[in-house]
Amino acid sequence: MKQNGTNGVDALANAYGMLDLEEEDEILVVAPMIQTSAKLNWTMVGTITSEKSVRFSQFRDIMASVWKPKNGVSITEIGPRRYVFQFYNEEDVTRVVEEGPWLFDQNLIVMSRLKEGDIPMSVPLNKADFWVQVHDIPVGYFTTENAERIGNFLGIFIKVDDNNFSENWESFMRIRVCIDLGKPLKRKLVLQKEEGVTFRVRFCYEKLPSFCFLCGIIGHAESHCPHKQRGYEVTGERPFGPWLRATKGAKQWKENKWLVPAGKGISSDNKATSANKEDDMRPSSGEGGLSPHERGYIEQKRRRVGDPAVHQNGEDMEMVQNEGKNREEASYKSVARQAMQ
Repeated sequence: MKQNGTNGVDALANAYGMLDLEEEDEILVVAPMIQTSAKLNWTMVGTITSEKSVRFSQFRDIMASVWKPKNGVSITEIGPRRYVFQFYNEEDVTRVVEEGPWLFDQNLIVMSRLKEGDIPMSVPLNKADFWVQVHDIPVGYFTTENAERIGNFLGIFIKVDDNNFSENWESFMRIRVCIDLGKPLKRKLVLQKEEGVTFRVRFCYEKLPSFCFLCGIIGHAESHCPHKQRGYEVTGERPFGPWLRATKGAKQWKENKWLVPAGKGISSDNKATSANKEDDMRPSSGEGGLSPHERGYIEQKRRRVGDPAVHQNGEDMEMVQNEGKNREEASYKSVARQAMQ
């Protein structure tokens, strides 16, 4: 029976006697926040931008093997595609942050360090740091100021690769940028010089995960693009494509005794000293074109042939007796060259 002046909530409360739903609206003062341990600073929360289901045990084991943290890592699934990563020292967590982004089955792992007061399930995971290559920059415009301006166009500028300003010749500029994953990837930018002349630069992203060639957003393929599901059709070439992926990352210097990094060469004042050092490494005209190092090695082997201890073994003496002096010389040269390599 309906009673006038009584709303549904009051009627329900009266029906259950002591139940007072208004208690849920009361404010309770909590105790002061305790001092958190260092472990919180080494904790991250993350998710995977994947359209497919992810087997947690496989994901956990693979990422631990990829990261190889010195003190290990604990990975806990706290919700659908929501994980907590507990590291145990600053070095490990810093390396994971700085060497990102990380991919699992070509899908981006979005991670964020937890702070005091954060609720792991509610931490926004919509941004990620990338190394972006800026191609086609004219000579003379590889500057920190230009890098920062371009970085803030791409997202939020973090830093620039110091190798951009070394004396090594670089065909592109590398910029570390925090990118909003809810926006399309930037493909190009028109820049203007002081005299009014314009030029265009293009962007390539290192470790770029799966993304949509239709809308340019990371996290879904074209087949699951919201624009396509709403009937938006594109004929011909897609606005985005695999050309946004960088084919190479930062250059790694490979050791070669005849090569030096640009800017590290020997100045004219040291040419005489350099020539003397090189002479020690070059083959001489004597001893069959052997270098001084090789001649010393052969002489040492010759002395060992005359050593009684070597005679007892008999191997070196048998080689000398059976193969003759010429074969002996050739053998020593071969061994010497192998030892010097």
